[in-house]
Amino acid sequence: MVMGALDKYVDGSKRDEALRWKERYEKANKLADEGKFDEAVILCQQNLDWSLKTLGTKHNCTVSDQEALAQAFYSVKNFEEARKLDLAALTTRILVEGTDPPSKELLEVQLNLAQDYVGLKKYKEAAKIYEDVYKGYKDNDIQALKIAYDLAACWHHLRDYAKSRDLNQLVLEQRIKLGASEEQIAQSREALKQNLKRIEAVGKKEEAAEKKKAEEEAEKKEKKEKASLARKPEHEGKAAEKSESETKTTAKMKATEGEKTETKAADQRKANEAAEKKRLEEVEARALERERLAKETRFRERAEKSSAALKARMEEVEADRAISREFAKASREWGVEQKPIRWKMVDPHAPSSPIPIPMINVEKPQQKRWSAPKSDVNFLGGPSPGIPSSNNQSISRPRARSQDARDTTEKIQFRHISRSDIFSQLGSVQAGSSSSEVGDKSLPMPGSWVPSKPAQEGQSQFGTAPPRRQNKTPENSKKEPDQKAPSPALKPEQAFKSTPDLSRSQSLNNRKEKEAVPARAKSVSVTPVEKRAKSLETEQSTGEQHYSQLFDAKGGKNDDDSTFAARSWFRALELETQKLLLPLRRSNGKRVKIAILDTGVDLSHPDFKEDQSASRMNRRIKPPEDFLDVGGKAHDTCGHGTHGVGLLRKVAPEADIYVARVAKDFDGILDPEVVAKAIDRACSTGKCSEGKQNWNVDIITMSFGLYQISPIVRTAIRHALARPVLVFAAASNNGTRRDIAFPASMTGVFCINSASGDGGRSSFNPELKPDKTFSIIGENVRSTWTTHGNGDLHRLMSGTSVATPIAAAVAALVLEYVLQNDPESFLIKHLDEFKEYDGMSKIFSLMSKHRDGYKNIVPWEVLTAVGARRSITGRIEWEMKGFEGQ
Repeated sequence: MVMGALDKYVDGSKRDEALRWKERYEKANKLADEGKFDEAVILCQQNLDWSLKTLGTKHNCTVSDQEALAQAFYSVKNFEEARKLDLAALTTRILVEGTDPPSKELLEVQLNLAQDYVGLKKYKEAAKIYEDVYKGYKDNDIQALKIAYDLAACWHHLRDYAKSRDLNQLVLEQRIKLGASEEQIAQSREALKQNLKRIEAVGKKEEAAEKKKAEEEAEKKEKKEKASLARKPEHEGKAAEKSESETKTTAKMKATEGEKTETKAADQRKANEAAEKKRLEEVEARALERERLAKETRFRERAEKSSAALKARMEEVEADRAISREFAKASREWGVEQKPIRWKMVDPHAPSSPIPIPMINVEKPQQKRWSAPKSDVNFLGGPSPGIPSSNNQSISRPRARSQDARDTTEKIQFRHISRSDIFSQLGSVQAGSSSSEVGDKSLPMPGSWVPSKPAQEGQSQFGTAPPRRQNKTPENSKKEPDQKAPSPALKPEQAFKSTPDLSRSQSLNNRKEKEAVPARAKSVSVTPVEKRAKSLETEQSTGEQHYSQLFDAKGGKNDDDSTFAARSWFRALELETQKLLLPLRRSNGKRVKIAILDTGVDLSHPDFKEDQSASRMNRRIKPPEDFLDVGGKAHDTCGHGTHGVGLLRKVAPEADIYVARVAKDFDGILDPEVVAKAIDRACSTGKCSEGKQNWNVDIITMSFGLYQISPIVRTAIRHALARPVLVFAAASNNGTRRDIAFPASMTGVFCINSASGDGGRSSFNPELKPDKTFSIIGENVRSTWTTHGNGDLHRLMSGTSVATPIAAAVAALVLEYVLQNDPESFLIKHLDEFKEYDGMSKIFSLMSKHRDGYKNIVPWEVLTAVGARRSITGRIEWEMKGFEGQ
């Protein structure tokens, strides 16, 4: 059943054009009959252009024009163009008319297409079309036999001579039976003759090939036998040598059996020694832990003792003040006027100071102790109490000039401090007749004389001095550093605030002598003393330049606790995370690229010698680039950049590191244009405007900050985030005095805060923001330092600039783990999501522990050798797919 028919309708408005089409069609057929095929091609092409434009592809005229033009091209032997047109016509007829049953026109187009393939010598395609058409004929009529003849010819060209012979034999018999023309019968006989000739030739060729192959095999066998006979003596000699060798080997094995036993015993001893060494290490580790706990206990006990001693001293001072108030009250009730002396009574309502009276020692350092001679003159310069005066006036006591008037048993020790400091701690007191008064009311010093109540009968009319309080001398007292005394003109409250806690200062000094803190390296660009004042005035006038832009809080502490915590952190990273990644690393695998923008790097450092001695392609630290000095070598004379590069090598040893020098030293001012240029170089591909190759990194780390937003730096960072590239920046080291610096405050940038080795927050972190809560170890971290300093090749440093490269290196470890997976895995397919802020922040949150409001990053919470790799990959995939809590 025919699906449909080609459209044969032509609009009456186009009648004239249709008539012209018909004229061209008839003229083209006439020219083809005359053999003028080139002219016929032109006319057929014109007709086809008109029909396609006017009637469409499914019109009968269009298909007819395609077939006519294909026939014209075939006549001029342009078989390829003919094939295209016949294929287009065949496709249209199949689409419109269908193939069940095929129309006569469809069969004609198929045969024309087969002839095109024959002309192109593509006999395989032609044979397929002929075979399909031949199978469509139910009866072997003349037309079917013609198709079968052409099919046999294609098979003959394809060298399937037997198949072609059988079909030609069938065609010859049917043509004779149907009474075909002599010409057709002769064609079949000739084709059959050619088939038989080819089959005979092939048979002879195959027979000759088999004969030759048999001869070659016989010759090869003969040669093999001759060679075997020739090698027979050699084989016999080798067999004898082998037998002798086996005999010797057996004897040697018997001789060395004892040695193997000894070796096995030695290996057993080594294993036992290794086990014993491991046991001793564990015992030592437990001993160190017990020592650490004992030390913490001692510190806590000392703190409790200090607190108790301070409380006791406060109670003693309060008791002395109570006694003074009692004596003042008694003197007022007595009402004795002592004209020779002018001294102030104790005011019970005077403000009392909460600070205890410091222990006083008049002995200066490097002086021998001395004792004042006893004197019968009392503290105020008169006769001792109880001795009557020569007249009836009140006995005055002259002021003692020094400590000579005191008994040697009552001598107190005192630290070297100014008298105004003592007065400021006591409140307001009269500093002597020659000094100015701080206030109208004063408190008596311990040991000074205060009149008592009026004497009763039988008692002396003079008061008695209150008992002295014996001051306790602190053990192992150290010399205090000089401190600036507050002005005597300050009010008592101001003087109290300006005076440091003396007991705390003393404990700090004791710790300073026991634990020497390394001094911070001086910058190579330090200005002379004469210019320093001017530069400071300029910086203070600008306001924003007062704070350092390279975020190092200070040198690290060398105490056992801080060192142990930092060392334990890196030890855990090595034993768990690095141990997981080590077997996965491939020598030819893709490496993560990190760019560090800092003060450059000192490549002459011994820790970088092995890396720099490798070939240029295998170096992890790539040639640095100087963005400050054109043509410079980006050499670090400050140490800040070298410290950061050392941390990147320590945490992510397989990452490629690109160093950009954008700062000179600690005192230098950052140029935003220089920083933006370095960021563009780091994140871009291809070559820059200067012809240099860009870095195309995965991570950028910046251990500095600006206190004002720079539009040019912001644009460069947005360009980097769109790549995508992970950007890390230090928060700042100014505590709550300043907000988070730029660019750490920028959306999409990882703001890294600092933490101690055990995860506690650092005191110099800025105020916590809700979306800027990531922290990592940044205190007391040891790393490489520039060789142009005081000889120290490594330094302990603390600061958010120390934490930032560590966090960037942890992100590199995450990317490195992702890159080691199968190319068809989920992690590789979503690699770009790991290089975006949202993706990496999910992984950081997964490996974080919450403390003090921060998310403290602990890499081995996820990347650990303890768990199975499949479990680690599953956790990461689960987090990246967003199934949190579902």
